[in-house]
Amino acid sequence: VLSNYGELLRDRVFVGYSLSAGCAQAGMFAYIAGSPFVLIELHGIDPSHYGLVFGANALGLIGMSQLNARLVRNRTLDHVLRGALVAPCLAGLALAAAVLAGLAPLPVLLAGFFVFIASLGCILPNASALAMDRQGHRAGTASALMGTLQFSLGTLDPGRRRRQLLARRQRAAAGGGHGRLRYRRRADAGLWPFRRYGAKRRTNWALMA
Repeated sequence: VLSNYGELLRDRVFVGYSLSAGCAQAGMFAYIAGSPFVLIELHGIDPSHYGLVFGANALGLIGMSQLNARLVRNRTLDHVLRGALVAPCLAGLALAAAVLAGLAPLPVLLAGFFVFIASLGCILPNASALAMDRQGHRAGTASALMGTLQFSLGTLDPGRRRRQLLARRQRAAAGGGHGRLRYRRRADAGLWPFRRYGAKRRTNWALMA
């Protein structure tokens, strides 16, 4: 068994496809862990409406899974996977650039989340199938190792960013008036079109300041 694991870890094709799926899955876990705080606490979406956003992204993932089944009829799995991997990379880079530039209102975040999560409907099944393609003689060992690699990447402290944001919010609440005002303005700028849902939360922020 150990020799099989060693051979699999030296198989660049198997490891490459497994890590492709693992990185995508890590992004999904980070989204699951961090999106409630980002959308509810920072952008004021009412908790009862967060489920609609989460459900829309899940619907996008399901839709892309169905589309993937049609795409692979006329294209190779590798071709579809290469194209699908571009989407989360571009979405992640675009969101990072928008946040760093201070130009990340709520609609931009929602669009980025949707593109990233929906693309997993093509990435996860194709990467898993390609990783297992030449492992029929040791399918059980390969499947176990692939799952371990993927979930190991997915559990790399997804709550770290949440703790950073909580610390930043505490500093903003305890800091100078100018900093608190700027923080509230940034939060308010991202509330469209959910302003009426976030009115109560913005009032709480004002009281904290």
